[in-house]
Amino acid sequence: MTEREGCVVLNLLSGIGPARINQLIAAFGSVSAIFESDAASLCRVRGVGEPLAERILNWPKYVDLDQELELADKGGATILTRFDEAYPAALREIHDAPLCLYVRGTFPPELAGRSLAMVGTRNASYYGRKMARHLAESAAYSGWVTVSGLAIGIDTIVHRATLDAGGKTIAVLGGGLARLHPIENAALAREIVATGGAVVSEFPMTFAPTRHTFPMRNRVISGLSLGVLVVEAGVNSGSLITAAQALEQGRRVFAVPGEADHASANGCNALIRQGAVLVEVFE
Repeated sequence: MTEREGCVVLNLLSGIGPARINQLIAAFGSVSAIFESDAASLCRVRGVGEPLAERILNWPKYVDLDQELELADKGGATILTRFDEAYPAALREIHDAPLCLYVRGTFPPELAGRSLAMVGTRNASYYGRKMARHLAESAAYSGWVTVSGLAIGIDTIVHRATLDAGGKTIAVLGGGLARLHPIENAALAREIVATGGAVVSEFPMTFAPTRHTFPMRNRVISGLSLGVLVVEAGVNSGSLITAAQALEQGRRVFAVPGEADHASANGCNALIRQGAVLVEVFE
């Protein structure tokens, strides 16, 4: 088994997250060596019990590698592993970097030095929509790549405004590329790819999004970026998870001040009180 094949298999197997994969690689030295080990050696790795060791050693019973590679090829997706040169360097630096990235499109060269995540609520106010469009357009005009999550609301506005301004944008999904969500943004996703950006997922091709996968998706959004700008968010918004993950990753956090009497502004205002950089215009 090659290193790339091993990475895809580990990514397909259930019950193995990035932290456990890191422990396995550290213990055995390479991905291929994991599959050449025995059950006793695997079980000596913290967090790996007999059921997981059995799944790893008998992986053909649980996953179809050839089918996954064929699905990716037919779907126009490139599978990058953490060990590939084309894997984004900034994302590789985070402690729980995805082992695999499924990429439809291309990562713009500017991503390495001029990338900004812009996120916010799905239930955007008129003010939030206006600020998202203004800031995304300004970023695009200044040559920055925007990164967001393709969700309805602020995310959609950021991607759309970036494209309208002639810029490039990256959409990170909470499910597999063959299970694009929301389906209403399928045309937008195709346009992102056609204009030099990318639609990205760490999940296998047909993996359905769940409430657990979106927080995982958020760490990739921040990990791909130099900083995270929260445009509008309530106190329970997933965008605040992205902001928290950005801080853990050593990224800068920015927030747009909101109207004091509007619930969707409470999250941003709280971030500013906690030290986020207040943003009114893109400079």
